[in-house]
Amino acid sequence: MQARILIVDDDRAVRSALKINLSKNNKYLVETATNAMEAIRLLSESTVDLVLTDVKMPGESGMTLLRKIKERWPDVPVVIMTGFGSVEDAVEAIKMGASDYLIKPVTKDALFVVIEKALENNRIRSELNDLRNKVVERYRFGNLIGNNAKMREIYDLASHVACTSATVLVQGPTGTGKELLAHAIHYNSDRKNRPFIRVNCSALPETLL
Repeated sequence: MQARILIVDDDRAVRSALKINLSKNNKYLVETATNAMEAIRLLSESTVDLVLTDVKMPGESGMTLLRKIKERWPDVPVVIMTGFGSVEDAVEAIKMGASDYLIKPVTKDALFVVIEKALENNRIRSELNDLRNKVVERYRFGNLIGNNAKMREIYDLASHVACTSATVLVQGPTGTGKELLAHAIHYNSDRKNRPFIRVNCSALPETLL
């Protein structure tokens, strides 16, 4: 599947050169925009996998465009280009969410490396988000087995405690689903995007623990 790349630059020669070079790679479908307003319109109309934008343009700058993209399409990677680069500008762009920062004139090899890295990082983030969503769905309280009154009471208590920072001790015989309940509490809490750490305490000497 081709990655759709949007080039945003007011310089016609730069737009043309970038489009020709990128279009030689059949993995890319390249479109262009002359300013930030046109870029926003194109982003609104169809899916874009990466934006490559100049900084200095008539009207809104590339940095303003970066901010608007991150507000409305936070998952779209943005690579900033400029002919007047500085370390401070690069740091600011990265802080604002840019995937990378290129100084003009941009060599073809450097351009391909930066674009591929940005696309790959975005693919990895997307896969991790999908996996996280599947895990969260699996451990929804509504998916836990057990419909008797006592189990419903446990689920109700667990759902309430998951919203707090309280320490929870789950007790019960082997095979009753203690770890499953612990997972459910974790993935229904504010900590769901942080790791669930499982430690087999019975395998640790008391002094080490």
